[in-house]
Amino acid sequence: PRSTLFPYTTLFRSCCMRTILVLLIAVAGVFAQDKINIAVNDLEGHGVSSEEASTLSDKLRSVLLLTGKYEVIERNEMSEILKEQGFQHSGCTTEDCIVEIGQLIGVTQMIAGSIGKVGSTFLLSIRSIDITTGKVIKIVDKEIRGEIDDVLRIGITDVAYRIPTVMLLPPRDSTDSLDDIYAGLIDCLN
Repeated sequence: PRSTLFPYTTLFRSCCMRTILVLLIAVAGVFAQDKINIAVNDLEGHGVSSEEASTLSDKLRSVLLLTGKYEVIERNEMSEILKEQGFQHSGCTTEDCIVEIGQLIGVTQMIAGSIGKVGSTFLLSIRSIDITTGKVIKIVDKEIRGEIDDVLRIGITDVAYRIPTVMLLPPRDSTDSLDDIYAGLIDCLN
């Protein structure tokens, strides 16, 4: 009995080892990915002062940097680049305008959004925009009941950690197809 199962046991171990190796390489690729180069457009304030919106924007930049997923262009650096280009970015809230800013300062993504207040509830609405496609790739909304300092202490941090999108696998070579990958795994089992 042992001799008839031995070839299958060896084949099974070999296939499992290959599968584990492929998964380890994929996971290593995810952790080795470069940080995404981003800039944060100042939050648009509705029912909050421009100073409060500006402070919340600064906090958002800081927390996004702390996530470890991003390289964040500082507000002063962004303003200086735009000034050199002759671009006036105050009041720039449309996706087209934000994409134009992203192109001028050379980032991969722009983070933009608003902070609004209705009664005693604040709404943070943040979106991440891919500069190459001009498409919104993630929207994060957060309602916070309380004072503006609750938004600063709790809301911004929560939103910032919900913005990053996670790639499960590193980019594949364009000639690889899922059929090729599955065929390789099937061959392993046969």
